Amino acid sequence: MWQVNSKRAYSAKSVFISRDRGKWDWIVRSWWMLLFWGICFGLYSHAVHKKKVAYSELKQKITELESAKQLLLAEKEDLLLQIHSQNDEAWTEMVLKKKLGLVPAGQQKVYFQQDSD
Repeated sequence: MWQVNSKRAYSAKSVFISRDRGKWDWIVRSWWMLLFWGICFGLYSHAVHKKKVAYSELKQKITELESAKQLLLAEKEDLLLQIHSQNDEAWTEMVLKKKLGLVPAGQQKVYFQQDSD
């Protein structure tokens, strides 16, 4: 159990304690390095959080833009249909009835009035 090393006798237990103490001393001496790594980890986790927030905001914006695009495409198709139908007499009559409120000869216009009571 006893080891002789350069005029000193050590037990296995005292060697084990000195190793633990050496590790503890290394941690105490390099506190600044541990602090540096802690700060780096904190900054990294903050940046990851900001990235996730920005990603979710951009994903939501993409969804909104895609729905607006679908509405505009539907409106474009409707306008193209109206442009191509301009030479059609039925379409012209429908526009005159709908937009201007005109009634063809021989038909009677009926108004429905709502009571404001």
